Amino acid sequence: FLQVSADMAVAVDVPDGQLTDFKGAVKAKPDEVVVFSWLEFPSKEAHDAANAKIMSDPRMKEMGTNMPFDGQRMIYGGFASLVDSVGGVRMCLDAPMQDEKAHIDLPAGCQTLDGKKVNTSTWSNDGKPIIVNFWATWCAPCKRELSAIADKYDTWQKETGVKLIAVSIDDARSMARVAPYVNGQDWDYDVVLDPNGDLKRALNVNNVPHTFLLNGKGEIVWQHNNYEPGDENELYQKVRELVGKK
Repeated sequence: FLQVSADMAVAVDVPDGQLTDFKGAVKAKPDEVVVFSWLEFPSKEAHDAANAKIMSDPRMKEMGTNMPFDGQRMIYGGFASLVDSVGGVRMCLDAPMQDEKAHIDLPAGCQTLDGKKVNTSTWSNDGKPIIVNFWATWCAPCKRELSAIADKYDTWQKETGVKLIAVSIDDARSMARVAPYVNGQDWDYDVVLDPNGDLKRALNVNNVPHTFLLNGKGEIVWQHNNYEPGDENELYQKVRELVGKK
């Protein structure tokens, strides 16, 4: 993308997709380019109030007859900041800026096993590391990984104070299996449900197991996808490094 202003970017080097792409989504003609434009508001309430005034302005009707683009092919929607680095610079988890660390600050729709809402932005561990592990009851590698960690978790906590939060991505079809399964395991984890996939999507989790390691400030310092026996040792080494142990 080529950013042409503070709130507009033009797709100039995005390859055409085999199944679909940006051009196909808006039926772009050979001589057309895809343009992204956005506005930032301090809150959703501020956006709604501004949008109401804009749409009721009679000048909007006049603009509708003389727009420099085809409004029928426009895709629009609202976005929330998913990840915010230190210094207030927004970034993508997959490509953090040099010397910056992304952190979880997401008002996602998670809940406890008994149905209470969970505000993920309040997750903390008194300055000690946090492991956030995405899993599902239908995922065999996920269950093997969590069970392997469970065998060592007591030692991990005594040595480093680390806390593990297991986020189940089971949806409405299998969510009811989570609590019985967890109750049947020797897991001393905090377990939360992400039935709508809000946190999963926000963190770009495409498949499970997917593990994030957060430092004492809540910044994501390491992540790992999939599981092979022994991967838990690499994870714990990263945890030890965070607390100054080699």
